[in-house]
Amino acid sequence: MIRSALPLIATLVLLVGAMPLAANAQTGAQSDPVLTTEGISGDSDKKRRGPILSVGVHRNQVDGSATRGRTANTTLLVDAVVPNGEYAKYPIRFDFYVNRKLVSSQLRSTELPGPIGLEVTPDMGTIPFNYSVVATLLSPNREFTTILNGAVTSAAPSPIPETGKLSSCTLEIVPQADAELTVYIANTVTVTSAANGSFTVSFETSTLDDGSQGSPVTANATITVTDGTVSGTLTTAVAGNNQTVNLSGSASVENNELASLEVTPDVGATALSCS
Repeated sequence: MIRSALPLIATLVLLVGAMPLAANAQTGAQSDPVLTTEGISGDSDKKRRGPILSVGVHRNQVDGSATRGRTANTTLLVDAVVPNGEYAKYPIRFDFYVNRKLVSSQLRSTELPGPIGLEVTPDMGTIPFNYSVVATLLSPNREFTTILNGAVTSAAPSPIPETGKLSSCTLEIVPQADAELTVYIANTVTVTSAANGSFTVSFETSTLDDGSQGSPVTANATITVTDGTVSGTLTTAVAGNNQTVNLSGSASVENNELASLEVTPDVGATALSCS
């Protein structure tokens, strides 16, 4: 169903790209919670021309013969998007620092797309080590930068509890300014959880609520649930239009599993409900 509604405020998707893992001896991996930030030291560009940067840490487990007693490699998986649509066409340079030393620079653009990541070898740094990722938007007149600092400690992350209670979601969204409200149905939903009541709900669908097919939408909600109250961010992308809204609403958590979710933005027409 499509009906008239107010224009939607900007939205965007933070998808952590997958980097191929080359280690033939790899037997499994553990992942830390994904970190996300915008700007530098809490300050960001008022027009939101700087990247929103997301970094995930994968600890690549290899067998003893491959490592010969050395620490298993760690992979930093990285992505960034630009909230300001006028600047989203420009390339982004990613600089990786391990223990404060520059170890790699990578470039992504619309002409040269692809996943961004770094496998931290023992020669670069063994666990524990700290890292910084600098994402710089390169435009004709100036640069806009985001920096994310993190660390990989000796302790492995806590196991993520099972979070399979959500079976479907309904997303109401205005795909772009001056468009009509579109209602999507997603029957496959991925939910992951972290500490302190934090959850990430993501899905991709093209099914509309009347059973027809529309432009594919990718959605990612990062939320925190406190006593049934939700706060967080809903991010979406439809047909190349990236937009973002802040969320509030309610949710039900049962035995560390997200059982239901109903949120709306602070401003705009977007709504998300899952059960």
